[in-house]
Amino acid sequence: MLRFFSGMRNDLLNTGRLRKYLTYALGEIILVMIGILLALQVNNWNEARKNKTAELKALKDLRKEFAGNQATFQEHLHYKKEKELLGFYLSGHPMDEYRETLSQIDVTPLENLKEIKHGSAIKAAFIIESLSTKISKTQKKFAILAVSDGVERYELPIWPNQYEEKGHLLLENALILAVLVVNNE
Repeated sequence: MLRFFSGMRNDLLNTGRLRKYLTYALGEIILVMIGILLALQVNNWNEARKNKTAELKALKDLRKEFAGNQATFQEHLHYKKEKELLGFYLSGHPMDEYRETLSQIDVTPLENLKEIKHGSAIKAAFIIESLSTKISKTQKKFAILAVSDGVERYELPIWPNQYEEKGHLLLENALILAVLVVNNE
């Protein structure tokens, strides 16, 4: 096929028919441009198809995640209402879903605090059940937290230096992972 076009081009140039050659050359350029434009259009269609597929997958993933989050939200709402009505959790505890993960990262349960030596540092996870802020004699804010891990309940003081630094994290019903220094006195 290329020999045919090459031969036609040579014939037109050799016989002095410049106008026919230019028409031929223009036709060839137009054909190449049409080919390029078609290739671009096919590529655009393919990209649009890929984008639509990715968009549908993202929407399906979002729907699945939303359903999971909705179930978790309903469970936490149930716990919250139960706590407001009864003053304690009856059907479960918000930390129940984290127990396996917490055991893997070496978190000490609050029920073991009595066995731990005074002054030892431990890693603990708990829910803040209530928060009371107070002003010290030096006019600095501190907090007393009522914390629970679903088994034990303790009051935990947050002294002014820590309160100033971490006070924004202290919210009722918040899950907290903290390093604590045990004071058995």
